[in-house]
Amino acid sequence: MRTIKIVFIILLATYSGNSILAQSDHLEPTIGIFDCTNSSLEYYGKVKKILFKGLNYNPTIRFLVLPSFSPESVLEIAFDRTTKKFY
Repeated sequence: MRTIKIVFIILLATYSGNSILAQSDHLEPTIGIFDCTNSSLEYYGKVKKILFKGLNYNPTIRFLVLPSFSPESVLEIAFDRTTKKFY
């Protein structure tokens, strides 16, 4: 009976310790457009002007990649209704 109590206490301590650690590791939302600095808005405007040049106004899918230490890129998939194909 005593060993069962000891095992139960060890499991309870392990579980509660994991719960405490899990709460400190959480995701936070990104900064919205209204919280950006003027330099960030200027940068994103330049990125849009350069990367979106010649792209459709209303694409089916557009994926913008803004890595920290690599060049920016954009992937766009559009549907042509006349040929019924994706490009």
